[in-house]
Amino acid sequence: MEGKVTGAVEALQHIRDGDTVVIGGYAGAGHAEYLMLNLERIFLESGLPRRLTLMWFGGPGDGKDRGVNHLAHEGLVDCCIGAHWANIPKIQKLVASNKVSAFNLPLGVMLHMLRNASAGLPYTLSRVGLGTFVDPRLNGGKLNSITTKDMVNLVTHRGEEFLSYDCPRLNVAILRGTTSDLEGNISVEHEIFLGEALTAAIAVKCHGGIVIVQVERIAASKTIPRALVRIPGNLVDFVVVAPPEHHWQTFGTTYSPLFSGELVAPLEPPVPLQMGVKKIIGRRAAQELFPNSLVTFGVGMPESLWLVALEDKVRNFIVTNALGVYGGIPQMGKDFGASINGSSAVDPAQQFDLIHGGGLDIAFLGMAQADRFGNVNVSKFSSTLVGTGAFIDITASTKKLVFMGSFTAIGLTVGTGNDVLTILTEGKVRKFMNQVEQVSFSGPTSFRLHPRRLVLYITERCVFRLCETGLELCEIAPGITVESLIEQMGFTPAISSTLAPMPPHLFT
Repeated sequence: MEGKVTGAVEALQHIRDGDTVVIGGYAGAGHAEYLMLNLERIFLESGLPRRLTLMWFGGPGDGKDRGVNHLAHEGLVDCCIGAHWANIPKIQKLVASNKVSAFNLPLGVMLHMLRNASAGLPYTLSRVGLGTFVDPRLNGGKLNSITTKDMVNLVTHRGEEFLSYDCPRLNVAILRGTTSDLEGNISVEHEIFLGEALTAAIAVKCHGGIVIVQVERIAASKTIPRALVRIPGNLVDFVVVAPPEHHWQTFGTTYSPLFSGELVAPLEPPVPLQMGVKKIIGRRAAQELFPNSLVTFGVGMPESLWLVALEDKVRNFIVTNALGVYGGIPQMGKDFGASINGSSAVDPAQQFDLIHGGGLDIAFLGMAQADRFGNVNVSKFSSTLVGTGAFIDITASTKKLVFMGSFTAIGLTVGTGNDVLTILTEGKVRKFMNQVEQVSFSGPTSFRLHPRRLVLYITERCVFRLCETGLELCEIAPGITVESLIEQMGFTPAISSTLAPMPPHLFT
């Protein structure tokens, strides 16, 4: 086949020792799995390339062997810079054993780093990350002891604090699309989102690097409609056609026209969420919605709000995600990021312009740990590395924040009836502690920058809000006492002078 179409090995052999490689994809979506598999094979057979710096955004991996996990070999990788880490356990193992240096940075900031690198700027200036673990006054996003280089610096401009994120020099982009013509024009009609591919391709080409794109099919030259071309051919060096088994739409689904927007389907009534911790929290969080609000959901407990909203037919809000997809029904698990019957999609880098600028009305997010200062940890627990993903980006400027989580973890069971809550079995792990293990959200910084912003911490038995001194108890479930709460906390919170009961209907 002529043009820019070639084999995987032929394309990947252009990667040199010491290159910085940008890898596209969010879990399995938009990820070039076939190219990752072949890059691993080349290294195992030849020992080359060596000492690569890998840069990714959405944690391309399946939590086992696929995605960037293919590249977890000593000698192949020297440094990793990523936002999501949960799906990449094999790379995590190299980081934990000090075999490679590594950084965890906010997803949106990393996309803006690419964009600024394209413009020849040496750094990205942002308030995003102030007071969190990416702030150099804590640890600058470094993940182990051999990571000594600074990528994040604190600067002051006209009396205001900012973080300066260094923009790396980029050599290679490994990306994915749906269709390529013989001239390398790429469309993404079967993907769940527009993806970061264009931003990455521009950044790499502006540094004189090479762009390799995996696709599922080839079209004749100039036959892809102009409006469908996502990456112009002049930005693409090599096109590789992948076999279907290595070109799934997500790591959970081979292909669904509902995810790509090719088909709009009638919706089945949702299966009602069973009464319990999740439903109580979801119902209370739903009270924070208001008509036409633009909202986003995190993973874990926030999924309960979406299920409650479907069950109760609450449709007076607009949902979006960090990938730039608007409307529809968000998917979870290995399909996370996809949306059934979505209405539109924008470039992720532009989506984070909106997010960083305060364009989101409400964010419903998880809460693995919280402390007396109002800090929240969702990114690292002991040896478990989840990564910040877009959490730090979203919490920086969203108008209202709602953190959702059970009051204790592992083994918690509750009973309801007569409009009261009963704790049947207490969880084994306390989640409200004197100090979180890692600061993913800084309560003090949030209050300093946005003193009028409402920040809530919703559990099945009480609700806290952020105030100047930290957490303040503002609601308590019927049947629960303040003393029983404090017994399961690592500190004594402030108690509102207007402490109110949580609405009884939450428990029926």
